[in-house]
Amino acid sequence: MRLVAAVLAPILFMAILEGGLRLFGYGFPTGFLVKTDDGREYRVNDKFARQFYPGSTSVKSNPFRMPAVKDPETIRIFVLGESAALGTPNPAYSFSRILETMLRSRYPRQRFEVFNAAMRGINSHVILEIARDCSAHQPDLFIVYMGNNEVAGLHAPRPKSSLLSQNLTFIRCLQRIRSTRSGQLLTALLQKPSRAEQDMDFFRAHRLAADDRRRRAVCDNFRANLEEMCDVMTASGAKVILSTVPVNLRDFPPLASLHRADLSASEQADWERFYRAGITAETATGLEEAITQYEAAARIDDQFADLQFRLAQCHLGLGRWEEALKRCVLACDRDALAFRADSPLNEIIRTVAAQRDARGVTLIDMERTFAESDLSDHRVPGDRLFSDHVHLKFAGDYLVAQSLYPVVAALLGQRLGPAAAPPLPSRQQCAEWLAYTDWDELQTRTAMVKLTSLPPFLDQIDHVQRQSQAERELKERSARFSRQELQKSIALYHVALERTPEDWQLHHNFGMLCYLTHDYLTAAQNLAVEVQRFPDLLPGRLALGAALASAGKTQEARDQFEEVLRINPGNRQAKQAIAALGSVRR
Repeated sequence: MRLVAAVLAPILFMAILEGGLRLFGYGFPTGFLVKTDDGREYRVNDKFARQFYPGSTSVKSNPFRMPAVKDPETIRIFVLGESAALGTPNPAYSFSRILETMLRSRYPRQRFEVFNAAMRGINSHVILEIARDCSAHQPDLFIVYMGNNEVAGLHAPRPKSSLLSQNLTFIRCLQRIRSTRSGQLLTALLQKPSRAEQDMDFFRAHRLAADDRRRRAVCDNFRANLEEMCDVMTASGAKVILSTVPVNLRDFPPLASLHRADLSASEQADWERFYRAGITAETATGLEEAITQYEAAARIDDQFADLQFRLAQCHLGLGRWEEALKRCVLACDRDALAFRADSPLNEIIRTVAAQRDARGVTLIDMERTFAESDLSDHRVPGDRLFSDHVHLKFAGDYLVAQSLYPVVAALLGQRLGPAAAPPLPSRQQCAEWLAYTDWDELQTRTAMVKLTSLPPFLDQIDHVQRQSQAERELKERSARFSRQELQKSIALYHVALERTPEDWQLHHNFGMLCYLTHDYLTAAQNLAVEVQRFPDLLPGRLALGAALASAGKTQEARDQFEEVLRINPGNRQAKQAIAALGSVRR
């Protein structure tokens, strides 16, 4: 009886605590999808990420709302992944949006719901939970495009972390605790008052060698999460597409490099001599001599990622494409700050898909597709497809959607009915229908150039020169952007909105264009569509309030900012905006 009491007492205490916290409304729901107040729809839970990243406000998804009761004739598709799948910097131009455009153009009588459930900064530990939640809502198809954040994201190994922190049972127990109200209370009590700034010192302290056994544990956890994810998704009756993840190999140097652990001081001195001689030879005596020097260094230590990248560039310069590809892959695989899916992770995706082929899991080898694209340089994908290390340009997103389309159509089969006669819409057509204009291309480029000016990119080979060149080209492009180009962009938005007037993302982007070009009333009209669709999302209300204030609609602007404070009483932007408006009589 004493043993029973010792076991049951803590359980009873925790049950009473959990029930009491829920009764008094403490904490927040942890599901990815939560019902709207009227119960007619589900929406993305904007607090979902807080159970994994306490105190963080940067980990977010793109909002969507989904009917609580699915129309039997509707085809429901979920896209899972990280920032590359979400669409960065603007989710309105993601491959899921392009794929949806293709499906609607070929099957105009079929109703599609394509929900982008990807989020920036997450990895398979979080995506598994999103998959569980989405699987409960009658999905017809899942598309999984993930693998870039496994080594550097949530529960990733750190140089001083123990193997226990990589234990999957421990990780999942920790997640379950954090998902309870009791766990949320405990987290709040133990949480540090401020998070460490992710500056270059932070990233330098978190480098991890490619052969570190904790990176092998990452692969084991990724495989287990992916296997369980597939089991959950197929159990719902949905088809599943797993995609390998292509990355920028040609034009993106490693973020960090480490020597092999057992390199002696004398060996390192010899290595440095050969390496420096190779750098000098690249511009002084020629690429052949540079390769000779770099290979001498590699015989001492070939684990240094920058060395492999420099060898790759030399072989590219000499037209030795196969060797260049080999070295580019090695440079990626040995990056000590692995923010790109590497060869082991992509091989796991292939293996898991093959093992579950009979259960409704299909592989798309997007890594191979990108290598074979005309936009790659002799099978080495680079800046023509990517904005940085993994985030796709519109051409890259179109290539992903174009590759997905025939597989999606085949898996959905007879439910789609006969396709319309026109061929698959071209990249230009998709850009016009989604209003990816010259203006938006410029805004996208501006956002990505700003991103690469920040950590962890600062230690890359020739970063200063490449960043300066990118900023100079951006400044020149901005100066050349003409009034005629602006009017053309505005006209394309009008056509796109006539075609799909219910598309809130079109309204949002057009509203921002109008705001930045000082057409504040039109901006407010379009931003109001987003607020009407997502009344509880603060960024939309803040943007609408700013547009109204600039248009001279002071009271309407104040109403928006006060609504922000009703939802979030501590919002600093709203308080500052109200103070700037001054006192206004009602």
